[in-house]
Amino acid sequence: MQPGNHMPAIRRLGNTLYALLLGTLSGKAITDTASGMRVLRRNALAALYPLPDGLHFTPAMSARAVFSEQRIVEIPMAYAERVGESKLRVIRDGVRFLYAIRDAALLYQPSRIFGLAATLAIAAGLFWSAFPVEYYLRNRRVEEWMIYRLLLCGLLFSSAFSFTCAGVLGDRVLSLVYRRPQMTFLSALFDRLLHRSRLVYLALGGFVAAVILVWPGLVQYAQTGHVTIHWSRPIVAASLLQISVLSIVYGVLQKIVDLWAGQLSHNQTS
Repeated sequence: MQPGNHMPAIRRLGNTLYALLLGTLSGKAITDTASGMRVLRRNALAALYPLPDGLHFTPAMSARAVFSEQRIVEIPMAYAERVGESKLRVIRDGVRFLYAIRDAALLYQPSRIFGLAATLAIAAGLFWSAFPVEYYLRNRRVEEWMIYRLLLCGLLFSSAFSFTCAGVLGDRVLSLVYRRPQMTFLSALFDRLLHRSRLVYLALGGFVAAVILVWPGLVQYAQTGHVTIHWSRPIVAASLLQISVLSIVYGVLQKIVDLWAGQLSHNQTS
């Protein structure tokens, strides 16, 4: 990838994008994911296998090496286009390269992908909610047309919570499979914050807040059979209830993983 190489522009662009993607997910700087010129230590093969047999062989190896914490040294080399027709197909093999990086991330550090998805969901939610929040702070009300924004924001924020929980749970499962810690600093932090003992309080707090928001409507419905409270209250309450349900589900799954850990430890010692 150094200046002066003869790599076609489309491949240079694709290689750069894949390197950026892998670097973003892994937190490590990689300049070339697909070079076929590489030397391996024999003891590294156990962490790299199994590998595909197509042209996405090298990106898959690079991704597995990065996520399995192998030591990688890059040495600049001159690149010249080979004589004849290349077997590489930009679209087909490009998609395979993406799948190889995705599979390696899910295999070793799933919280990276889920964390990225959660970050994007939060960023989008903050963007779409900025105007309604600012409008409410100035006027103490929201307009009817803002219902669509609030629905979207509720979906985005609850999705971000789901992605975060899924990433932490995936790392916990991998710690059982590989018998070694697989968590990054952030996933370990969220693992403590989202411990099932705290999730109980989160679920309870979300439920209580949702009931408080719609309580006037519940009382009104019980007395008259009709509800006239503003639509924004039920929307926010529904989002809070959704997070409460997700907290309960994640807490149960976390308990299942802990039971697996105890069973595996017992089987190893007996």
